[in-house]
Amino acid sequence: ENFQVKNQDFISFKKTHELFAIQLFEFRKGTLLTKKEFKFKSNIVEKDILEDFLQNYYSQNKPPHEIVLKELPKNFVDIQQALSELAQHNVVLTIPEKGQKKKILEMVEKNLDYSLNPQNDPLVELKNALFLPSIPKIIECFDVSHLGGQNTTASMVAFLEGKPNKAQYRRFKIRTVQGIDDFASMQEVVGRRYSRQIREKEPMPNLILIDGGKGQLSSALKIVLGLGLKIPVIGLAKKNEELFVTARNTPIILDKKSPALKILTNIMDEAHRFAIKYQKKLREKV
Repeated sequence: ENFQVKNQDFISFKKTHELFAIQLFEFRKGTLLTKKEFKFKSNIVEKDILEDFLQNYYSQNKPPHEIVLKELPKNFVDIQQALSELAQHNVVLTIPEKGQKKKILEMVEKNLDYSLNPQNDPLVELKNALFLPSIPKIIECFDVSHLGGQNTTASMVAFLEGKPNKAQYRRFKIRTVQGIDDFASMQEVVGRRYSRQIREKEPMPNLILIDGGKGQLSSALKIVLGLGLKIPVIGLAKKNEELFVTARNTPIILDKKSPALKILTNIMDEAHRFAIKYQKKLREKV
């Protein structure tokens, strides 16, 4: 599947009772260039909307070598011919059976679903469940751990749009705390992270997730507020999967199957994994 050398458009479309929606992802030599979305009132257009769309869109945009769809318009042979003439190279319309093209088309379809039903997006659900001011596109999570009950370390993982953003992961050796004091250690690392972000004018998260319950949460919150930041901070106590939110006295318990809880537990698991990796590294040096 010489995916890296071809130009391809992946198109997903869906008809709802009042809309016909299309998403188009442009891949050029294996790289995603742009995502485009089109919505039409579906009761206006009687005949094959997809066929209409292909002809109109590609009369203004050069057709790629391949257009990947989940189903083909009725007279796709004529369309292929018309588009090939427009492009001055061979254009094929295909339905992927398996492999990378099928995966990409599924991703485009998922995107279109989210666009039509934003409440299905786990990040939107998270925003609603926790009463957050905005969709938490950037989430950062802190985990404090100990090396054989002595050296305290901390790790921070960052997620962008629900996916790990490893370039932003950070590790910390605790500098200012004597003995084991998780609350003070949490305050140190949260302070170090965000005073640096402020100093270097780096982007801030939309949500800070702390491993632990009320005590950990209030320790971190004190620092965040002290730096003049208005970022929501929540604590996740892993034992009963209780979520502690600043404005509430009682924890929020999300449904075990909820995509919002799934995102938070994934992030927390990743923070633990990253912390353990760091501890191992330090043990090897001892």
